[in-house]
Amino acid sequence: MNTKTQVQDIEVSINELVQVVINEIETKLVPPFINLTMETPFTNWVKKCKEDGTINPYWKEVTKETTKTYLPMVNYKKRTTTNMGKEGIEGEHELGTLKGKKHISKCILTDIETETILYIMVEQFPEVKPSETIYRHNGNQLDKGMFDKWITYYDNYTNQVQERKVEVLTPKLSNIKRMTINGQGYKVKK
Repeated sequence: MNTKTQVQDIEVSINELVQVVINEIETKLVPPFINLTMETPFTNWVKKCKEDGTINPYWKEVTKETTKTYLPMVNYKKRTTTNMGKEGIEGEHELGTLKGKKHISKCILTDIETETILYIMVEQFPEVKPSETIYRHNGNQLDKGMFDKWITYYDNYTNQVQERKVEVLTPKLSNIKRMTINGQGYKVKK
């Protein structure tokens, strides 16, 4: 008989979520993996297809909802240098500058212009696929195949010398619908 009970999500504001991240992730010696459900505007595409010249009818009108597991990035330089060492590469990773963002804690960032937009820095792993990805156009679910020919794929990690790159993302906290840390779910109030 399964006696495991479902833990209720705690509803939190974005500011409360920041405190949860600081208390439940940043204060830990080893940061726990987190599961995020995010809804973001889909931006990895072009307006005109390079193969056949067709214009993208979905341009700037599609959202992408994903649920995926990430590692909060509390020390990017250390993580990258560790990966270099595992591959026998001597030295330390040289940090570049964050573009338009600054840290306000170990893995929480803000925009430098207005300091009103909050982000979380997380590492994604290529072998960890999203458990679910939903594309929507005007609120209706859309099959990725309908706009696949306009998608562009980028390699943002060319400044790392090691083969196993540290793939960091900085999603906006306002795009997070739900975060799970150590089995506890936090639903973000909108």
